[in-house]
Amino acid sequence: MKTPTSIRLPARLVSALGLFAISLNAHAGASIKTCADLDLGDIHQKSNSYQEMIDKYARQYRVDADFIKSVMAVESCYNPKARSSAGASGLMQLTSATARRFGVNNRVDPEQSIHGGVRYLRFLIERYDADLHKVAAAYNAGEGSVDKHNGIPPYRETKRYVGEVFKLFGKLYDERKLMKARTKSVSYKLSLAP
Repeated sequence: MKTPTSIRLPARLVSALGLFAISLNAHAGASIKTCADLDLGDIHQKSNSYQEMIDKYARQYRVDADFIKSVMAVESCYNPKARSSAGASGLMQLTSATARRFGVNNRVDPEQSIHGGVRYLRFLIERYDADLHKVAAAYNAGEGSVDKHNGIPPYRETKRYVGEVFKLFGKLYDERKLMKARTKSVSYKLSLAP
């Protein structure tokens, strides 16, 4: 019996393996983009389906809508079916304990997830005297960790998380300021018109 010097694979399999290898090489050199890295047009497009609910609960619980939008982007990138390895799920990535605490029965239901997540943000805002950096850190790592470290815990994941939230929050804030300035400019010009 001869020992084969090469193994013959079906052409489709060879082609698929080649494409997979090319894909791996392409991704190896590329930096991984997060939802917070997307341009604002993409952010608005992804969040558009939830904007009415975000605005509703932002008003009800007096939480900045852009802050909610930023937390949601980093948590789930606006995917209502998102699941974390820690067992959190839904748009606002609530754990089962947090969901129970804030009256959420179905964590993957967008309305319930946003409602529960915003209630939790309001709770954290009051607990940390509106220090939104501590609020974001506690949303990610828990209140106990923020209390223990009297601020953002030294965990790489939490530092990255807070940075991502504020990267997007800053972009949304700048966009809002620009829109206000444009609106004022247009209304000023209209008042000067004969």
